[in-house]
Amino acid sequence: MEKFTLILCYFVALEKLPLTILRILFFIKSALRPKASKLDTELEKKNTQISRLILIFGLYDLCITLGLGYGIFTHSFGFKATFLFLAVISKYNIIQALPASLALILLFITQEA
Repeated sequence: MEKFTLILCYFVALEKLPLTILRILFFIKSALRPKASKLDTELEKKNTQISRLILIFGLYDLCITLGLGYGIFTHSFGFKATFLFLAVISKYNIIQALPASLALILLFITQEA
């Protein structure tokens, strides 16, 4: 049971990694984009705000991935539980939150034994 919990923790950590990379690369691409003209300043402000928001989500996913990876590496129950909980509340629908919530439930069950 503990090995299955560990495999689910690995899956949740690796599930966040591509999203992190895509979001950070999107921010870098939008930040390096040349400015079109002075007429589109309002549109440019909105695009900048959206790209910053996407960067914040990417950094949040990166923190979850690194924290969960550290918890797996050090076998720390607290780190794994905290970052699995953060992974559960950061998901948008139940299909995405299912592996993280299942890993969190199994983590608490195996910790009690």
